[in-house]
Parts: sequence; structure tokens; C-alpha cells
Amino acid sequence: GKKEKREKRVGYKCQVFNVLSLCSEPFTMEPDALQFLAAHSFDFNRYVRQGVPYHAAHQSTKSCPLRSLLDELLSPRAPIALHNGLVDLVFLYAHLYTTPPPTLSQFIADLADLFPSEEEEQEDGVAPVVDSKYVAEYQERMPASYLEYVFRRSQRDNFLEAKEGRVHVKMSFRGNVMELVPSSSLERVDCSLPEGFPDHAIDARRANERLCAQFANHGFCRKGTACKQAHDVDLALDVEKIKSEKARRRRKRRLEAQAGLEKSEDKEDGVSMASSGEKEEGTDDSQKRQPFSVTGAHRAGVDAFMTGFSVLYHARMTLLKEGSLPTAITNRIPLSGKDRPLHLVPSRLVECSAAHRDRVMLVRAARKKADASRVSV
Repeated sequence: GKKEKREKRVGYKCQVFNVLSLCSEPFTMEPDALQFLAAHSFDFNRYVRQGVPYHAAHQSTKSCPLRSLLDELLSPRAPIALHNGLVDLVFLYAHLYTTPPPTLSQFIADLADLFPSEEEEQEDGVAPVVDSKYVAEYQERMPASYLEYVFRRSQRDNFLEAKEGRVHVKMSFRGNVMELVPSSSLERVDCSLPEGFPDHAIDARRANERLCAQFANHGFCRKGTACKQAHDVDLALDVEKIKSEKARRRRKRRLEAQAGLEKSEDKEDGVSMASSGEKEEGTDDSQKRQPFSVTGAHRAGVDAFMTGFSVLYHARMTLLKEGSLPTAITNRIPLSGKDRPLHLVPSRLVECSAAHRDRVMLVRAARKKADASRVSV
């Protein structure tokens, strides 16, 4: 990352990779997961033909490229961003790290040791994890926390911050990647904001009627393709904006009434409609554009980009001033149905597992080597 205080922005160069991993041992797939992947155009033939084979760490000690890749990701101490990442951490631990311990408390102790944060005094430095779903639910208090919503809202807010000359995140992509790999290995995903944003046309009368409420709240719909309403995260955010504007107008009218100021309701409504981007019926641009939710957003690489960007946007002020993530969001993993997150902190009452103690020595050696190379540079 690069801090640019004069322009009030935090700049990052980005490369996105989509790695297909194919377990060499027998494994089970849930029917719902298969249906979800099929609905989002997942290429199962490509998965079988081109997936990178690996041996699960809890079943085999054989070396493999993906295990080496995990070591490379851990060595520079860069924070690892996840979204609703408990299952991801379990998968990475059991398949690419080592045999998991038998208890949750010991699993937490292992992770806290593997991903030390600034909350504890660490002689070996920090290398935390951060969860964008935790940020959305516990820090930003967003009305929805599925990844597409969190990213799209962060992207919109970041655009507005940049437009007003406030602190924002600037992403740039390496163009020479196109020349280094075959075109068949590249995928393009359109993440651009709606044309004309934030002044794009919104049909205030029909937007809420067209939107699928279940998709807007949770990011999926049980009816799937049979649903006749719109599965469009941009439309969900537009509807949210309309409701927010209406609530703002009501508050303003109430305050003016209390202060003894009387204004024409028609005039007030007319000003707000223009400022919120609402248009008359029949001019809704969202009916013409392709919904962001079906433009290839469910690729592992794209999910990773959306997760990282959402975290960076939330932490932009701390990144600009201190060059690190705020400790209030590190090593906290959200738990479904729970009021508190899973906090990855060491405990004096629980020892790390023997398998972790053996494996982490390799990680620490790689981190020290990376630290030494940075110092020499």
C-alpha cells in the first residue's frame, strides 16, 4: 500500500488470482453448494481438468504447491482478509496447514499464535486476520452483510469520498499481466458503478416493487431463477437510498414544525426528489443495465478482491495515519446467530497443539527471512 496524504488517498496496486484447488483424497460436496455453483456458471469440467491437486494436510504429509503457496502468503506478515471466514480458517488449517486440534479452545490458541495482532505484545511482530463481515455487522452496522452488498456499498461510498476530496482508497491493476499469461487463463469482471452514479435515474415508485426483498437482505433467494423480482444489489442500494432520503425529509419537516417554520410540502418534496436522484416512472436505468450480481461476481478471485477492498475502505483513515489496520477489527470472526465474534486471542490456560508448534516453526523462519530481506532493501 502507498499513503498519499496530499491527495488524501491510500493507494494499492492489485493483482487478482483465481486458484482452482482439487483435493487428491476423496471428498464430499453438498447438493446446495453444487446448485449454487451451477447457478453462477461454475465450470465443473475445468475444475476437474485444471484444478491444482493437493494432499489434505490432516490426511497426508506430502508436499504440494498449494501448501507452499500458503507459506508464501504467511511469510510477509501481510494481513489476511476473509468474509465470514470461520469455515475458511478451518479449511486452510486442515487442508494446507496441519492436523487440526480436537477442541475449539486449542484451535483458537493455534490461530492466535499463527496470526498475532497488535492487541497482544508480540516479539515476532504482527500478522493478523480481518473479516469484512465482522466489519459490516459490528463496526459499520450495515443493514445487510453479504459480500456483494458490503463491497458495492463500500465502492459507492468510496467514490463519493473521492468526489468530495476526502480520504479514499485508490486501486490500480498491473497491465503487464495481460502479456504474461494466455488469454484463456484470464477472466474479465465488470465492477463499474451504474452509469451516471450518483445521479443515475431511479424510479422511486417502482424500485421497491421490483426488488426481491429476500435477495436484498441476504444476498440469495430460495426461488432462484424462478423469482420474477430483481436480484440486483445496485437496486437494493438505490431503494435503501430512497428510504433514507424520505426519512431525512420527515425528520427535517418535524424539526421545522417544532421550530415554528412552515414550508410547502410540495416544494420540500420537489427539492428532495431531485437531490436523491429519483425520477418519474419509466426512466429507471436499472431496468436496462445488467445486474452486478450476475456478472461473474462469484469467482474466488473476485470475492477476494471485494473482501480486501471492503476492509481497506473501512480502515482507510487508520491506514493513512498509521499505516496499519485498526486493532478493533483484527482477529475477530463473526459467528452466525451470536452477539459476539470469535476473538482469536491467546490464553494462559490453553496450550497450542503439538502439530501447530511443529508447523509454525517453518512459518516463523519464513517470516524472519522476509523481515531480513525488507531491512536489507
